[in-house]
Amino acid sequence: MKNRKSISVLAKLQRMYRDTRGVSMLEFALLLPLLVVIFIGTVEVSRLVLFHQKIDNATSRVADLVTRIDQDTVSCANTAGGLQWMRNTALRQSMAPYALNATTTLIVTSVRGEYPDPTTPNDNAVVRQRIEWQWRSGPSPSQFGAAGANLAANGNWPAPFRRTPNNGGMFDRDRVIAVEVYHRFEPLLTISPNFLPIVAAQTISKRAFYRARFGNMGTLGC
Repeated sequence: MKNRKSISVLAKLQRMYRDTRGVSMLEFALLLPLLVVIFIGTVEVSRLVLFHQKIDNATSRVADLVTRIDQDTVSCANTAGGLQWMRNTALRQSMAPYALNATTTLIVTSVRGEYPDPTTPNDNAVVRQRIEWQWRSGPSPSQFGAAGANLAANGNWPAPFRRTPNNGGMFDRDRVIAVEVYHRFEPLLTISPNFLPIVAAQTISKRAFYRARFGNMGTLGC
């Protein structure tokens, strides 16, 4: 009897070992978390790339429009040509379908080059790029500092503009308009930064630099 029972138990174990029913389901259950991560990562990375492109294009467009203002004094009004209009209309349209919100920041900075006059031996003016004025709509601070800051040694100021006039940089009284846009990226799903840091919630910033074209744009009328 014992031998028969032993053989019967052994036979059952052998049948269970050879039984492949449910293997596919088990494999799917093991691979499902990985497939979900790959799917979420693909969708969110695609959204993040589009987000970067939208902000980059919007920043360049607004900077182009700002530097076309044909005025000596830049208006802050919410009318065509005003900086509020640039944010509420030009930036909003360029960012679509991403909507602007309370964290969206548009910063317009006027930077002027100030150098000694080579024709005046006693000219002791400081060689620098100075922020003349700055307009900000939103909570994010500028990477360049506030009005009056000297940008000659600022690592965030583009190298071509840090050069002296003889090296192709800003000339005396030359004016560059810097536009910064900050906008927060929110993933479709709440994702822990430790899980997928590349697509976690984050603030994206872009910058564009244009020279004033038509107007002097030397003062801010706010």
